[in-house]
Order: sequence, then C-alpha cells, then structure tokens
Amino acid sequence: MVRKLLVIQIDGLQDPAAWLIEFCAGFPDVAIVLVSRHFARNDLTGERRMIADASIADAGKRVPFAMAVTAALSNHDEYLARRII
Repeated sequence: MVRKLLVIQIDGLQDPAAWLIEFCAGFPDVAIVLVSRHFARNDLTGERRMIADASIADAGKRVPFAMAVTAALSNHDEYLARRII
C-alpha cells in the first residue's frame, strides 16, 4: 500500500484553513502534518482533523517530527477505516 503524506509549513500562508479544507476534499487519501511556530504545543491527536492529522510547532527537531509523521499516518488510517473523512 502506498501512503501519501503532506508536511506543510503554514506560517505566512493567507487563509491556510480554507486551502487545507479544499485540499482535503480533493485528496482525501493524503495524511497531513501542519507546522507552525505559532502553535503553542504539538498536537498529535485528531483535534484539527478537518485540516490536518497532526501538527507541530517546530519541524527542526527530529523526534517531534518523527512522532508527528507517525501520528498523522496512524490517525489518517483510523479516519479512513471509520470513514469519518
């Protein structure tokens, strides 16, 4: 099985939520990790499920980045299995 993942730095994008909602609608098979220095903390839960599968405040640190990728793929697989996307 081929898994698809988008890691996107959203700082500086105009209206990233609208773009991400549209992207998710067009590409529901792609797991998404958001990166923003404005996030207060990393979120590896499905809290932002409408626009992402995981989010992190700093992609420059290997361990949080690896954890976010793992969580995003796992969360996305669960959403697909439960058909909640």
